[in-house]
Amino acid sequence: MSGLKDETGNRYGKLVVIERVVGNTNGQARWLCKCDCGNENVTSGAYLRAGVRSCGCQAGITKTIDETGNRYGMLTVIERVPAKGFAIWLCRCDCGEDRIVKGAELRRGSAKHCGRKRHPTPSGSSHPNWRGGKYTCVKGYVQVLSKDSPMSNSSGYALEHRLVMAEHIGRDLLPWPEETVHHKNGIRDDNRIENLELKVGTHAPGASVDDVVAHAIEMLQRYAPERLGCKDE
Repeated sequence: MSGLKDETGNRYGKLVVIERVVGNTNGQARWLCKCDCGNENVTSGAYLRAGVRSCGCQAGITKTIDETGNRYGMLTVIERVPAKGFAIWLCRCDCGEDRIVKGAELRRGSAKHCGRKRHPTPSGSSHPNWRGGKYTCVKGYVQVLSKDSPMSNSSGYALEHRLVMAEHIGRDLLPWPEETVHHKNGIRDDNRIENLELKVGTHAPGASVDDVVAHAIEMLQRYAPERLGCKDE
């Protein structure tokens, strides 16, 4: 047929045209194609140009994502492993063990380490979720890694605004709610000292005069010891 387009060598998605097949289908030339998965099939040139992109296998339908070098939890993807039907990858765990994992498992989060039952969890900067020792919690406050501070929680993190105030006044703060730190502008991650205000959450216990006086002396000793001195009349 004059004017026939030669498709030999052309690529359509996962299909590479090998050669023309003798005979036509409904007046259309047919071509032998080889899929990237290894299968061969025969299709018409019109179908190729209309959008046929594979032999129908999963490898042809789904575009393979190159995972080389990507990190998932404690796994680093080293290279793709030859396989038919789907992409699988050789991954190396932080502990040094290797594991072969499907790409889909990596992306949906079901594979994060080599699979050892007693797998050591790295800490500090080696942890896969390391954020540089600082992060913003759900309530909007900034948490800072400060393991040596008595104001830190069991994980070694303390609220940044309390650390800033403690440094400003030269001592550790009393536990909440005895002493709290207020953000003047209401922005919880704005921890400039000029935006912070120390507040006392305690109150005089009981109602007796002795209790009130004792509490007043305690507050003066803590916040204004210079006012306890007597003036000469």
